[in-house]
Amino acid sequence: MIKTYGYTDNTQLSPHFKAQEFRCKCGKEHDFQIDDDLITKLETLYAALNCSKIIVTSGFRCVEHDKSVGGSGTGQHTLGKAADTCCYGQDGQPISSKTVCCKAQDTGFTGIANITAAYIYTHVDVRSGKKWYGDEVQGNSSVTDDFYKYFGGEDMKGIDVSVHNGKIDWQKVRAAGIDFAILRAGYGRLASQKDDRFEDNYAGAKAAGIPIGAYWYSYAMDEDEARQEANVFLS
Repeated sequence: MIKTYGYTDNTQLSPHFKAQEFRCKCGKEHDFQIDDDLITKLETLYAALNCSKIIVTSGFRCVEHDKSVGGSGTGQHTLGKAADTCCYGQDGQPISSKTVCCKAQDTGFTGIANITAAYIYTHVDVRSGKKWYGDEVQGNSSVTDDFYKYFGGEDMKGIDVSVHNGKIDWQKVRAAGIDFAILRAGYGRLASQKDDRFEDNYAGAKAAGIPIGAYWYSYAMDEDEARQEANVFLS
């Protein structure tokens, strides 16, 4: 539902966002609109990225302001359905928009784009109909239907870690430009074979704002053994 707010209205819209963060930056004191779905998805994105904060650099735009910053005057910002953002990790540093775009895709935003060549500002919107996944460094057209593929290969760096890597300084990992981490949770068919550093690695990577996945190293020789391993992993 799209709701209208007065210029001075600073309603707490959700745990991390207030109404005034989205009002028009044209300098005139006028009402503005916000789509509830935009806020819901921004909160989901906040959690998915383990943000310390998300700064809304542009929310609602009146037609005049939208045109003044290069918009058409009829875009998603003018409908209260869009926000330009900078997402910050737990280390206080901006999260790469390459990572943000991928997580925004997972969150269900229908309009997503990197905004600048610095790759730290991201546009998200909840438009109806056809999706638009853009990279404004390349122009205004949709560039992909999957940001994981678009920003994949040499553009994203990940690491595979386990107890064999010892104690990891995850803030240094983040500073080194690592985009994601895959953590070994354990191996084999016994609960006692859980990786001794899995929980520490999980907590450290999450605190550093690094997207993570987990795997169980398999020694299964048949379907029954594979099921046993899967049950241990899920437990």
